[in-house]
Amino acid sequence: MAKKILVFLSQYREPPDMQLYSAPDGTAVSGALTNDAPLRYLLHKHPDTEELLCITTAKSAATFQRLEQLLREDGCSAECRKIAYDEAQSFEATVLPVVSASLQPGDQLLLDITGGLRDIILYLTLLCRIFTYRGIRITEAVYSNLNPPRIADATSLLQMFDLVGGMQELTSFGSVRTLRAYYARQKPDAAVEELLSSVEQLKECIDLCRTQKLMDGMERFRLALQNAAESNDPMLHVLLPVFRSKFGDKVDILQLIRWCIDSEMLQQALTIYNELIPELIYGDNGLVYATWAIPALTKNYATYETGQLVDGVLKMSQRHLAQQKERGRTAFDSQGLLDALRTEDDRRDLLYLLDTGIGETALPDYVCENLAAVCALAYDRSGEGPYDPDWVEQLPKNRRYLSTMQEWMESEQLETAERFLASLYRCPEKKRAKLLERPEWDFIPYHGKKMGFVKTIDQLGELMPLFGYDASIPVKRLQHILADYLYIRTLRNMANHANDSSTADQKQILEDLVEYQYPDPEEVGSAEAGRLLIQAVERLEQELYQ
Repeated sequence: MAKKILVFLSQYREPPDMQLYSAPDGTAVSGALTNDAPLRYLLHKHPDTEELLCITTAKSAATFQRLEQLLREDGCSAECRKIAYDEAQSFEATVLPVVSASLQPGDQLLLDITGGLRDIILYLTLLCRIFTYRGIRITEAVYSNLNPPRIADATSLLQMFDLVGGMQELTSFGSVRTLRAYYARQKPDAAVEELLSSVEQLKECIDLCRTQKLMDGMERFRLALQNAAESNDPMLHVLLPVFRSKFGDKVDILQLIRWCIDSEMLQQALTIYNELIPELIYGDNGLVYATWAIPALTKNYATYETGQLVDGVLKMSQRHLAQQKERGRTAFDSQGLLDALRTEDDRRDLLYLLDTGIGETALPDYVCENLAAVCALAYDRSGEGPYDPDWVEQLPKNRRYLSTMQEWMESEQLETAERFLASLYRCPEKKRAKLLERPEWDFIPYHGKKMGFVKTIDQLGELMPLFGYDASIPVKRLQHILADYLYIRTLRNMANHANDSSTADQKQILEDLVEYQYPDPEEVGSAEAGRLLIQAVERLEQELYQ
């Protein structure tokens, strides 16, 4: 690690008489030309300086020669290196690459900002910002005044750029590294230290997706931001509005999701939404709440509310179906089904109904699904072909119990119908798929066949009173918010498992949510995913804060 001085040399003029300049450390330093005193002061204070990087124009070439002579007379061993600057060319294209190549990460840089053109301070500030990002530390900066002759220390002024850059780094990326380096030079007061520590804790929770600790982290950060107003640090007071413009007066889940998206932490934003947004949707003060609902027995979710929303509210359709099945074991409408299928034409009509999804039936969904599969054996798939009386012969021995349908068709006895319905109940989807020798998803569709979560959303208004829930907003708007949650949950699951393709269940959910016009998640890039997340957040904000 080398220590070097960077200076912009002033135009050479016949040197006036030597003057004594008062220095920041209480000593006096003599000098004639503009750069003499501040450079001699820096070299005296830092005798281990290895090199002076002298930015020199045609007008200051003589100044460079005189500086070399002056340093030899002073017995200085540091090397003077001329960096030529043609004022007709751009500074960043000529000087910047040379200076940058002369420094390595870990070097220390001293600045004399006295001489040169009027805009030199802007160029030197630019260099300082670039060097900071390269790991080159600006140790000290000075300049001289002629009247009265004085050398001033400008180090703290340049370090304020570190403070501003650190605040930008903090609000954009949640990193306090630059701010820690800035305050390492001066002990921060308690309010500043707590603000930095709270941000570090919050950022760690976000980076590691520790959503269970996130609420405590947000509360600590909120209090630290509030107490920062009591800090004695004047620059922090100037920069606090930057925080508030980024996070608002209230640091909450929705604001944190926005910040993650702005900071390009998409996966963290998806995880926070998936695991913590249910706290805003479900609960005593949520958009949907329990009136007399029995709490659902949940898995290991991030919060109680997440478990109740997913396993309680969104599974109402499955729970309703289970209740139908339980009742159906002892209370099939055998006579009704017998009447509906009394003739061959009746049975063909029912098959057509199941195939097209037209009309309504009082039969439970699982009976319809099984009935459609069995009818497909007895009739042409289109529903228009003739009845095949030999279809029973196609059944494997372990599926012969389905032949009760044939007996029923021939006898039309209620007892046989009971046995047939029981057979329908016992034949689950995977077994029917094997029986019919075609994929599970290739069954004849019937009305209402949707994934359980989506079916719950479709029937939300009817199901909530049955299971003891109510909503604080119109059902139609709540349906859209729940659809957002299901869609973003799918996006998150794909991202979380490093999988760019959706599963069959995920595909089915997205097909069922077609009315909400969500894009195919396999085609969604990070920018589009962020936009969809913001859209969902805004929809929630409208309901929560209107």
